[in-house]
Amino acid sequence: MNNFSKLFNTEKTKLKHMLLDPIKSAGFSAYEAKKFGFNFSTKLWKSDLKKKRNLGGRPKIKVYFKKALQSFFEENSTLAPNRFLKLQNNNVRYRNKTLKDSFNSIKDSFSDFISFSSFYKYLPKYIKQPYRLTDLCSYCQLNKVSN
Repeated sequence: MNNFSKLFNTEKTKLKHMLLDPIKSAGFSAYEAKKFGFNFSTKLWKSDLKKKRNLGGRPKIKVYFKKALQSFFEENSTLAPNRFLKLQNNNVRYRNKTLKDSFNSIKDSFSDFISFSSFYKYLPKYIKQPYRLTDLCSYCQLNKVSN
């Protein structure tokens, strides 16, 4: 046990965690382990590497809420003619409102569940910003589709 305690005392903290686990599982108390020559802090004895850290933050967004956001974006967008995303296998859609306006309209019903950064994060890849005025005009879009 003395050789083991000498080895333990020369190692770095992360390895000390691993070496301390068998001593704990053998049923030794912290006092008994220190009597054998192990030098460690009380915090090291109480902590455990196998336990997951509490990272904090909000809980993940539910699946039904993601689907509700997707349907919201589809309702507030128009189909873009002559644009198709091959990787998504989906037609591109142009937003009718800015992201801030869209967020403010949905914020009333889901303010507890989502922040703007999460709202932007779950924006589908096929919803794009319109670049020309003709992208917003339904008459111009109908002409593009028919041509």
